[in-house]
Amino acid sequence: MLSPDEIVSKANEWSKKKNVDFETMIVEKESFNVSFEHGEVDQYGSSKDQAVGFRVISSGKEGTSYSESFNEDDVKGAFDEACASSEFVHKNYEPSFVEGSQELNNRAFFSESLAKSSIDEKIEAARKMEDVALKYDSRIKSLPYNGYNDFDAEVKVFNSRGTNTSYRSNACFLFSYALAGDGDKNGMAFEADLKKSVKSLDIDMVAEQSAERALRKLDAQTPTTGYFPIILNPNCASTFVKLLLNHFNLQSVDKKESLFADKLEKAIFSRKITLTDDPFYKGAAGSCPVDSEGTPSQRTTLVENGVLRNFLSNSVFAKKYGYENTANAARSPQSELSIAPTNLVVTTGSNNLIELLNVYPKVILIDALKGLAGVNSISGDFSIQSEGHYYENGQFKHAVHDFVLSGNLVDCLNKIKEIGNDAAIKPSSPVISPSLLISEMSVAGKN
Repeated sequence: MLSPDEIVSKANEWSKKKNVDFETMIVEKESFNVSFEHGEVDQYGSSKDQAVGFRVISSGKEGTSYSESFNEDDVKGAFDEACASSEFVHKNYEPSFVEGSQELNNRAFFSESLAKSSIDEKIEAARKMEDVALKYDSRIKSLPYNGYNDFDAEVKVFNSRGTNTSYRSNACFLFSYALAGDGDKNGMAFEADLKKSVKSLDIDMVAEQSAERALRKLDAQTPTTGYFPIILNPNCASTFVKLLLNHFNLQSVDKKESLFADKLEKAIFSRKITLTDDPFYKGAAGSCPVDSEGTPSQRTTLVENGVLRNFLSNSVFAKKYGYENTANAARSPQSELSIAPTNLVVTTGSNNLIELLNVYPKVILIDALKGLAGVNSISGDFSIQSEGHYYENGQFKHAVHDFVLSGNLVDCLNKIKEIGNDAAIKPSSPVISPSLLISEMSVAGKN
């Protein structure tokens, strides 16, 4: 079994014999998860995964392959397969590697506290979360989906053009879907918290918020069809922005799949919106010192006061279009080179939730988007079954359900009236967003 350093050494030997350039990404990852059902462990699992991926350039052509075994024969087989595939695979860019990037064993994104946490501490966090939720109200019947998860990953990127980088990162999170029931009425709500240590997880917040919102939904009503001011809570706001991610990178521009291909230096959203790709955002799971080509990370402003300032890029598409490389190369050992954000951050506003709820006489606060099958990722048009809470003059009236929220993602982000100050890191999205108040959206409910 080869170590990562031995894989690099062997690949250097093989590349010289074949007279090719190569890049290797090596990832070793450990994961742990546990969940409870009425005080008893319901699920428990830990896993260790590893993979080595090769990109090979031979005669100006690129090939890729990978192995999940670090046995020398398997690694050599993956290297040879990458070399062979370079003879017939065509890329829509000129293959090249980042030269000379050196950043070894960066641990700035790694929590020693989390690494030293015991299994008992992790289990206790999950147990306590369920216990707090169940005791919150007798109508909380269960947490059908809940638990504690964490990961610890080591990443190494090396190439024959002098790049040699590595880092280690980890994070943990709790999540709860509380189920409330009263007779034939029921409601379910989600909450989560992601941190860099078990002790920092806000157990009470996750349990109580999911329980409280689930209880509100016991008396949910269907809203009247019409147009309403809408507040997207941080989780739903993150989902909305996430649906537009592919439109912000040069690879999508190259494929003619970006809505913003010809919009550089033009207004695309409300002037309230500023989006920044921030690989250094404290505590976020996507933070990293280098990208998947080994390029040192950097902050990139994508949208500034509604104006498109940049597209995300990696080295090959930056070269193709004459743009700055924003260090957003993305790949796993098993995948080909692409482009993706690290942490896409919506700059917070100054308004708390109470202030947002009082901007308009009537407003619906959305806290659940029930599936995204009704979203056209190319046009941005959407039609999504949703749930939330109806307010009048800032006062909660009742929960709302059985309605469809529809419109266009870009139009919605052009109708931002105010932005909240409640940004939250969520485990399910690379987007970090506060609540967003949209002046008007279509609600299809009852007539």
